[in-house]
Amino acid sequence: MVYYISEDSIFQIMVTEPKARKDLQKLATHLRKRMGIKDNQLYVDVLSILEFILPKKDETFEFVVPDRWFTNEIRPAFYNPEENRIYIRADIYDKLLEGDGFARFTVMHEICHYFLFKIIGIPHLVDWEDVMYYSDAKLHSIDPEWQAKCFAGELMVPAHRVKGMDKYEIVEQCGVSYDAACVQY
Repeated sequence: MVYYISEDSIFQIMVTEPKARKDLQKLATHLRKRMGIKDNQLYVDVLSILEFILPKKDETFEFVVPDRWFTNEIRPAFYNPEENRIYIRADIYDKLLEGDGFARFTVMHEICHYFLFKIIGIPHLVDWEDVMYYSDAKLHSIDPEWQAKCFAGELMVPAHRVKGMDKYEIVEQCGVSYDAACVQY
């Protein structure tokens, strides 16, 4: 959850339409098919999705790797829905080109923000008081960061395809970081 403090000192959080993990799994399966990724294909070519598939399907979409000054940016990448643009820090883009698992997952996470914002809309702020008694599951389901993380995980490491694999096999075959493999494991 991302928290904000408004002018009247009320904590606010960014929320979106609720999506359960199973909904995100179904969406990931559907999207993999739409992008031509075969069910038995584990390694997803994130670079091709970023550079070719998205710009071909959406002429208003673009990604930007700003000059090296941007390397001071804390976030490795982010999606700006108003501009329909993904910004990727230069060091992360360089690692993406090398096939680094963290960089691949980071960029896929932002691609998932793109898809989720297109499908369910741009998140909005609500007062923490309005949701503070929600269960953890309900809070996760309305958290756009959690949704993008789960969606990216299901796109890159489909749960039904990695059953029986150990974490190291997931890292190797799916091209993700060990941390991402542990979450999907």
